[in-house]
Amino acid sequence: ANIFMLDTLIDYNADKEKWEKNFVKGFDFSKIKNYKELNALYKEYFKEMCNLATIPFYWSSLEPEKGKTRYFKDEPHINRRPAPMDCVKFCKENGIRAKAHCLNYDGHDPKWVQNLSTTQEVKAELDHHFKECAEIFANDIPEWEVTNETLVLYPQPGGETVFYRDEDFVNWSFETARKYFKDNKYVVTDEVKDTDEKVNEETIES
Repeated sequence: ANIFMLDTLIDYNADKEKWEKNFVKGFDFSKIKNYKELNALYKEYFKEMCNLATIPFYWSSLEPEKGKTRYFKDEPHINRRPAPMDCVKFCKENGIRAKAHCLNYDGHDPKWVQNLSTTQEVKAELDHHFKECAEIFANDIPEWEVTNETLVLYPQPGGETVFYRDEDFVNWSFETARKYFKDNKYVVTDEVKDTDEKVNEETIES
């Protein structure tokens, strides 16, 4: 969740001011309400040190019960899972760029989605989830991680959906994101360490 990067290649010696302006210093913003009496200090340090915030969009905590979302209120309170609108408000007030993590992070889906028996049912619910997030947040959050850690094929500790092992998983997710997040940037985050070699072999052979 720590992000340090340049949006564009800039010669530091030629234009130090432009380089510093374009240098992105980002951090996970999931602790916005977890320090109790230190919340105000946390926010002060964050806006002094960072110009990008990674806002948690874990579907399992956004909609733990179907139709009962936590987009606007931190109710019930869930550790490291603040209401996204609280994060967006802070970013807008302090000129901080926002990035959402993540639209389709399998293993962090609600249990009621993991219990669906067909891929088509999961896709239908994901489509609705993408659409809902776009309608509420697309204008305020320019960057969206669409999928996360799909190359790490270990059994997900939080469970997984029947859709996760489909070869269509990543492509479908990005196609659906393009349908609803028309003017946003799309991000994919992945790694290959700690993989289950047996699962990898089975996936390659299939």
